[in-house]
Amino acid sequence: MRAFSALIAMPTREVRPAAPTRIEPRLGPLDAPKRAPPLLPDGLPHFRAEPRQPGAAATRPPRPLQRARSTAWLRWLLLAILLLLGLVVIAQHRDWFARLLPSPQLDHVLDQGDRALAQGHLGDAHPPGARQFYEQAARISGDNGRAQAGLQAVGQAELMRARTALAEHKLDATETALKQADALLGGGTELTTLQQQLAQQRARGVQLADLVAHAQQAYAAGRLTGANSAAGWYLQVLQADPGNAVARHGLDQVGAALARQARQALA
Repeated sequence: MRAFSALIAMPTREVRPAAPTRIEPRLGPLDAPKRAPPLLPDGLPHFRAEPRQPGAAATRPPRPLQRARSTAWLRWLLLAILLLLGLVVIAQHRDWFARLLPSPQLDHVLDQGDRALAQGHLGDAHPPGARQFYEQAARISGDNGRAQAGLQAVGQAELMRARTALAEHKLDATETALKQADALLGGGTELTTLQQQLAQQRARGVQLADLVAHAQQAYAAGRLTGANSAAGWYLQVLQADPGNAVARHGLDQVGAALARQARQALA
């Protein structure tokens, strides 16, 4: 306790701050570049302003709005060119584009052609046959595959009709069917073969007609048998055409005439 009291009773001495040391200004090297003093942090945003140089505006990059305006007309020009090219392509290939679009009229005509072909009405004009319907469809759509296939089918059917008529010796019907088939198919091996067979039958028909004429003349002259007789000529016709009805009827007439002669000889 005494020590604490003695400490309080000790005289105090005032402490004064030391006088600041004087700093003499220095100029430094006169040719050294001037530097700005460092900035002390003050919590505010910093920016740096530079003096405007001549010609700086010419090298400054364009703003986004100006760039968009400068390229807008290029986009419109490109769009116009593409549109023009599209119109040209459509005009040059309008048939192809037309086939891409559904056509109720075309489908109806093709259906009629299919029905006529199935019923065997190939080229009848009244009422129209399959050929007329398919040709009408081809006029509506130039390269319609269904119409072209239908015309080919009609041509093949005409060939079959010609073959049947030729086997029945219906030469005029055969010629008509072959002409129709040739117009639709544009030739072919089978068509050429049938045309040759028709020509042969026509030539043979001319020969048979001559033989029949000779036989009829001989019968009228009474030459029923022997050389250059009616029976001899009719037999030659039947050798070339076994089913010739005229020759068979002529032989029946010859036989009846011989029977009459025999009865007269016995009377």
